Amino acid sequence: CLQRQFIAPLKWQQNLILSIFCGIKIPEFTWSHQPKLYNVKEYGVDKLCKYRNIDSLQRCKTILNFHNDKFPLPKNFIIPFNEENIDISGLYRSEIQEKYPNLLRYNFYGRQLRVNKYGVEGNTCTKSQESYLFRYVLNNGNKMSGQQWRQATHFELANKIRENARLVPIKLFEEQKKGSSLFSFGNEKMHYDEFLAKAFLLCLKGPYNVDFSKKTLDELYNDLRFE
Repeated sequence: CLQRQFIAPLKWQQNLILSIFCGIKIPEFTWSHQPKLYNVKEYGVDKLCKYRNIDSLQRCKTILNFHNDKFPLPKNFIIPFNEENIDISGLYRSEIQEKYPNLLRYNFYGRQLRVNKYGVEGNTCTKSQESYLFRYVLNNGNKMSGQQWRQATHFELANKIRENARLVPIKLFEEQKKGSSLFSFGNEKMHYDEFLAKAFLLCLKGPYNVDFSKKTLDELYNDLRFE
């Protein structure tokens, strides 16, 4: 259930890359076919996409970051290759490429990773079905925080909240980013979203009928009428 990049510690990312190098099976990647093409900006480049990542964002980001030399492998690591013991301790991807190009080609880029795709053209998953996949099928038995439970990638209402609170923030939230301490958000990526969700809930139910508990916010995000 590691779904956002900042949650994964460096050691977790390094171990994921080592697993790929060693041929150890990692959890499959899960994508959902979208009814319409949508735009994603990645490293300053606009891309039109037709699949949305359901549960494997951390793994994708980690592999991409390693490819772009964002972090090295851990120290004290030797891997057998072509009847030799290759020391790749503390090396970045580019350094491995320079010293052992065949190792990188066969033991990293040549690895086959499992990918599951849900939905086809004309018969795609609804946002509720995507959420069901994430919560009950792919993360069955894993405990998630309330913020992870209300995934902003799967609900129409949550998408609007995330957009107005962070991506293209309305004036109230733009002022917070400029240093105002009106609300004292500890983690702006999450707290901005949750604050605006509570504001929506207040408008919908009125000041005397509102409860800001996790259960109530879950019900708000899960309301099929918003889809």
